[in-house]
Amino acid sequence: LGPIFISLGEELSEKEYSPRLIEAIRPALNSYASSALDENTNWQNILQRRDFKQWLNWMENLFSAWIPQAIPASKPVSVVICTRNRANYLEHCIERLQQLSCLPQEVIVVDNAPTDESTERIVAKFENVIYIKEPRPGLDIARNTGLLHAQYDVVAFVDDDVQVHPMWIYWVWHSFQDLSVVAMT
Repeated sequence: LGPIFISLGEELSEKEYSPRLIEAIRPALNSYASSALDENTNWQNILQRRDFKQWLNWMENLFSAWIPQAIPASKPVSVVICTRNRANYLEHCIERLQQLSCLPQEVIVVDNAPTDESTERIVAKFENVIYIKEPRPGLDIARNTGLLHAQYDVVAFVDDDVQVHPMWIYWVWHSFQDLSVVAMT
């Protein structure tokens, strides 16, 4: 909802942290609250009082408008994972992608200038995951190779060492339903 920057070596007491947290998330929460016509709730006061039960209830009500009633099994999204000699990370990444609430219709692994076949062996374990070997090193080259092979208009890139939110694919796809959106991060 918002960043808090803490300098190296800087220590924040709980008393100092709370106002910084509120300032960091204020623009996003006020925007959501105005969209939901809930501008009268003093969410800052709820947070300062540390009334986490009321906070959770307010947040659930606030964001309920953005939660779909039915989650589709998949959406027409191509996921591109660019990797290089990181088979263990990649395996976990693909496993997590297969556990999403809404699945991509295509997963492409671009093996960028590999020095062994470990990535290819990992990809072979998974059905419906496409393996592409790109001999030229460079993330930009690997991403472009993935784009060239993607079948769907919406292409989402994910690093091989991250865990995405279970609804990631749905929300990536949803972002592009607004035709004025050409990129998102």
